[in-house]
Formats: sequence, C-alpha cells, structure tokens
Amino acid sequence: MWKFANKDEENLTTTSGAIGASAQDWEKRENNVNLLLKILVKDNIIPHIGEYKIVNDIWVTLKDFHEKNTNHLLFLKSKIISIRMEENESISQFCLCISLDLVPII
Repeated sequence: MWKFANKDEENLTTTSGAIGASAQDWEKRENNVNLLLKILVKDNIIPHIGEYKIVNDIWVTLKDFHEKNTNHLLFLKSKIISIRMEENESISQFCLCISLDLVPII
C-alpha cells in the first residue's frame, strides 16, 4: 500500500504499467488508498483521519497516533508494575488506591 501513498509520481505506474502516471491515475489511486485506509481502521480512529483527503496526511496522523498510544501504554505498564500492596492494606483499599492513581492517567 505504501507505493500508492508515496508522493513520488515518477515511481507511480499506470494500470498499463507505463512509468509516469497521469494526474487522473494518481488521483484515482489516491482516492482508492484513502478509502481503503478509512475502511480498514477501527471506528474509534475515524474521527482522527476522517477530514483528510490526502493519503500522506492520513498516514502521518495514523503514525503519530499509534506512536503516542504506544508510549502511553508503556508508561501505564510501568506504573502498574510499580504498584505494591502494603502489608496492612485491605484489598478494597488497594483497589481504591490503584484506581485513584491510574484514572487521571488513562
């Protein structure tokens, strides 16, 4: 799919295989990939990319979104691993403590 999203028009081939696609070929492929990306992503991602018409903008937004999400998940994982229950603490107190610690982060 990346070859369709690549903006280097010289590398884009027409349906007949000729090098150097026409503007119509480029626009058709751009629209196809745009639609394909919007169909394949989860519904909660659509609001982040729905307004974009250019595939490169969608691609960059998806990349940034997932990098940010990955960093956030790694931070949460480290936070959860570091949580320890005190000896004199009840389960309900511990759960309350966890929720108070993690809810502002999530």
